Amino acid sequence: MTMANDTKDNILNAAKQLFAKRGYDGCNVDHIADKAKVNKATIYYHFKSKALLYETVLELNLRRFLKRLRKKVHEHDSPERKLEAFVSTYASNFADDQQMAPLMLRELASDGTHLTDKTRAVLSEIIAEVDVILEEGRASGLFIDAKSFIPYFMIVGSMNIFTSTKKLRKKFQNNDNDFGFAATIDETAQELSRIILNGLKK
Repeated sequence: MTMANDTKDNILNAAKQLFAKRGYDGCNVDHIADKAKVNKATIYYHFKSKALLYETVLELNLRRFLKRLRKKVHEHDSPERKLEAFVSTYASNFADDQQMAPLMLRELASDGTHLTDKTRAVLSEIIAEVDVILEEGRASGLFIDAKSFIPYFMIVGSMNIFTSTKKLRKKFQNNDNDFGFAATIDETAQELSRIILNGLKK
């Protein structure tokens, strides 16, 4: 890897951390330059604008996740196991990447204001994976007819909120009833899969 690539990766990592913590509007190129320990000119050499830098952060991470998702889902034959793999891969990705959940939550909270055609295209490919699984389930007579975005939002919303509320969940764990907040992310993914599958099965 060249020094230029190292510098670019350093900028992307710094930007991802700040966008996850502060959101797109909450940080500027000066903040990113300070975090990456480079000057602004270096950032603009690699990325012509903050908008392009943000787009690149999202697209790279979403594409990396999509590749991982497809690999895990396609290891299985039945639509039930594929859906379980989809949920568990979302869970493991958020567990491994602590910035991804807050990054996506902030974008969702802004109603996708900063999503570009490129990032929407990758998100569409991810949602299409759910669509394919549901179609396989319908074709085999296992699943009812359901709109793909509903289970997708259930998965994304649950995993995003679970990952982003670690401190909040801990506050409930000393109660007489912790409402299941002590569950691990894997346990939560399994429970979520069970609930979604029960709703989809005929």
